[in-house]
Amino acid sequence: MVMIYYRKKTKNRKAPSFILPVIAAALILITGCDSGKATTTYVVIRPPVTDEWLNAGYINGTDKWHVDFDNAALLDALPKMGIAPEYAEEFKATTLRYIREFYVGLRISFSDAPLENGSTPPPGRSIRAEQLGPNPYNTIAVYDGDEPYYLGRAYLDLFQNSHIENNSGSRYTPLGVFIDRYACYAPRPGDIDVCAKWLAELCAHEIAHSLGLMHDNSCPNIMSIAHSYGDHEPFFTPRHYVFLMNVLPGPGRL
Repeated sequence: MVMIYYRKKTKNRKAPSFILPVIAAALILITGCDSGKATTTYVVIRPPVTDEWLNAGYINGTDKWHVDFDNAALLDALPKMGIAPEYAEEFKATTLRYIREFYVGLRISFSDAPLENGSTPPPGRSIRAEQLGPNPYNTIAVYDGDEPYYLGRAYLDLFQNSHIENNSGSRYTPLGVFIDRYACYAPRPGDIDVCAKWLAELCAHEIAHSLGLMHDNSCPNIMSIAHSYGDHEPFFTPRHYVFLMNVLPGPGRL
C-alpha cells in the first residue's frame, strides 16, 4: 500500500552508490568490527541490465506476472500527465521495461498479456499455487480503482511466496495500481520516461508485497510507504534483494 506526499526539497539526496548501479545475483558477506562488535554487511551484485532481458516476456522457471493495463483508464490518465493518448503503447512498454529493470537478476518475469494456457486466480483472490491449474501466474491491474487515498494496494504474502495473487478488482477493498490517482501526482508532466518510471516503481512496490516484502522507511527506496517523487532513484535495498532471491520463484512455477 502506498500513500503520497510532497515535501520541499532542500538538498540533492542519493542512495548509496554501491546500491544504484547494481543489485544482484551474487551475494558477498563481509564481516568487520565496529566498537568491538562484529557486523555483517551484505553486498549484492546484479548482472548488467541488457536490452535482451528488459524486452523479454514470460520466462520459464520464474514467477510470472501479468501487468494488466486497463487501456480505457490509461487513455483517460495520460492527458492528466501531459502525455497525448497516442503514446499509450510507448508508455506501457516503458513502464514494463522499468519494472523489469527494478527486478533484474531475480527469477521473475513480466508481460502486459495474460499467460497463454496459464492459470490465475479470479480478481481479488489469493490462492495457493497447487490449488490452481497448470502454469500459474499472478496479475496486477493498472486501472481506475475509485480509491480516494492510496495509489495502490496488494495482497501481502507471508507464506514464502506460496500463493498466487490477482491484485485487481475489489474483494474487501480495491486492489492493484490506481492510475487515476497516480496521474494526479505524476512527476514532470509531459515526460513519458519519467512518468512511466515512477508508475513502474509503484507497480514494483505492490508486486513486492505479494512476494512477502513489508514497508521499509529506513531510506528512500521502492518499499517506502510514502514518496516524494524525484528526490531519489527507485531501488530495492540489499536486504530486500536477498529476501527476493530466497522466495523467487515460488513453489509450483514452471
